[in-house]
Amino acid sequence: MGIFSIFPDYLLTQGFRAAQRVYPATEARLLASPLYVPLAWACAVVELGYVALRVGGIMTKRWPGQTGQGLAMLASGATAAVSAACLEVLAVKARWWSYRPGQSVIEDAMALHVVAAHFFVFLGFLPVFSRYAACGGTRLYATIRYGAVFAGLIFGSVLMAYALFEGLRP
Repeated sequence: MGIFSIFPDYLLTQGFRAAQRVYPATEARLLASPLYVPLAWACAVVELGYVALRVGGIMTKRWPGQTGQGLAMLASGATAAVSAACLEVLAVKARWWSYRPGQSVIEDAMALHVVAAHFFVFLGFLPVFSRYAACGGTRLYATIRYGAVFAGLIFGSVLMAYALFEGLRP
């Protein structure tokens, strides 16, 4: 999954004019992303995915059916958004990246469209994971297939969040 995350990150660094993410020029790159970006996404999926699965188990026991599933998805998205907000501030302070000015950038330290994108990504995590777990074939096939699906979810979430906060104008 991590390697596919370079495409949504490319969108953050090259696809937007306002509120564009900027990495230090000294970083080794894969497409437009430093080498740690795929690893960071893989860690985030493990960390926040675990929380989503645990919360999903608790919520669906308390509220069976779609109510529990929907509440678990909302809780997963909210947890990811809070985690992303903290990460954004810390990463900018550590000079891992910065942002160009934009409507969604708060004091040059946090881009709200990135926080919202994490909310949308982990809002959709549980349905994608359940399809991954039920996928026939080898685990390698399922991992590659749903890694690409999840990267598509990340890409769409980044695009949608950017459109909500910054608008899609040329």
